Amino acid sequence: MSKLVKQARRSYKKKWRDANREHIRQYNKEWVKQNPDKIRERDQRYWQRKALQMIQGDSVTDKHTVTKQVKENVTDSVTDSVTVTDQPPACIVCGKPIHSRRVGAVYCSAPCKQKHYRQTHSRKLNF
Repeated sequence: MSKLVKQARRSYKKKWRDANREHIRQYNKEWVKQNPDKIRERDQRYWQRKALQMIQGDSVTDKHTVTKQVKENVTDSVTDSVTVTDQPPACIVCGKPIHSRRVGAVYCSAPCKQKHYRQTHSRKLNF
């Protein structure tokens, strides 16, 4: 997108948010009330990350330095672990390092994601 298009889009979104601010706030409040488990999990991840930063300094904020290993069923105890690694995580399909903004990324690219899907669903898709 050109710079002018991005500026127009940004301006439109800002006007829309300003016009619908109360509606957005109400929606968010209702969502929080309906999803207390997700809020609790988010808060636990946040405080674990903050504790690790306090222990090891601000250099831990690098996206490839910290790999979070959170159990599937998050409990209220502090048993969830955060592991520091020297290398970025590897793609589960090709094994190349993943350079992603997301911490939990498992694929290095969209083709690898598609390849994995086709491998796991080959019987259903009859390929």
